[in-house]
Amino acid sequence: MKNLFYHLSIFTKIIPVNFLIKLTNQRLICPFYHIISNHSPRYLKHLYQIRSVYQFQKDLDYLMKHFIPIDFQVLLHHIQNNIPLLKNSFLLSFDDGLKEFHDVIAPILLKKGIPAICFLNSGFIDNKDMLYRFKQSLLYDLYCEKKFTKKEFLNAVKSVGLTLKKPRDLFNLKFSDTKKINSLANKLDFNFTEFLKIHQPYMSSKQIKSLSEKGFIFGGHSINHPLFSELSTDEQMCQITESINTTLKITRQKERIFSFPFTDYGISKSLFQKLFSEDHPVTELTFGCAGLKKDQLKRNIQRIPVEINNYSIKSILHSEYVYYIFRGFMNKNTVVH
Repeated sequence: MKNLFYHLSIFTKIIPVNFLIKLTNQRLICPFYHIISNHSPRYLKHLYQIRSVYQFQKDLDYLMKHFIPIDFQVLLHHIQNNIPLLKNSFLLSFDDGLKEFHDVIAPILLKKGIPAICFLNSGFIDNKDMLYRFKQSLLYDLYCEKKFTKKEFLNAVKSVGLTLKKPRDLFNLKFSDTKKINSLANKLDFNFTEFLKIHQPYMSSKQIKSLSEKGFIFGGHSINHPLFSELSTDEQMCQITESINTTLKITRQKERIFSFPFTDYGISKSLFQKLFSEDHPVTELTFGCAGLKKDQLKRNIQRIPVEINNYSIKSILHSEYVYYIFRGFMNKNTVVH
């Protein structure tokens, strides 16, 4: 349904955004990205549309025109003390800890004076490993580059105990299939360890520490980016605590925050109660990615994904606000856990 509103954005974006903000009383938005680059890396090119430096700067110009940037401490004060924001505000965040946050994004944000949060997968820092979805993209790219015929590719898939009807079905595999994905790489003579060593898609501990000293806040994003609804509660807690603790060890910061990989859909309320325990809180705030929505739990913040085709930030925000109004008629604007 939301996709329909994105398609209709050519019409909805003629509505002044300030009018939509007043109508919905949603003065805070939390847009998030993964990467900004003028060239789509092989490990991302088959997953989603990334934004160029030019597009990102245009996004920031639009945001700065209609909202003011806030940092994590302002957000935390707003949530903990239930104090309304006096101005239309935005908080930027970036997931996965990719090297472009250090090389491309941070310099732009520092120049413009815009704070941001970056969420890290502790198992990928220093390029020790990489997201299984990135591995899928790399292997599928071998097929697209005609390094293997369709028959050769599917035979390799079959030899590691997987059954796919076509090469594109590789993206239907789950986190639990990671070992088989690694085995498939061996069959296709592709070395993930060597790729990580040469291309280093993730930030190093040194780079993270340097950016922390410049004022950027870092949070946990799990160890190795599984879909949390497929994990047990104990596994979920392990993923959360280890990623947060590793982040704190590197940055020496005090903020304990976490964003759920992929989605917070299906996360039990009991897990949140453990995370936000008054006696021994695991984290101060958590973040989902359901778009412009309220959350049943005020300490779980819903963010707006920006990497949606080539839609401008204006089209995305107008669609999110109009969709929010539409769902309001059905009382479905609140995420319930």
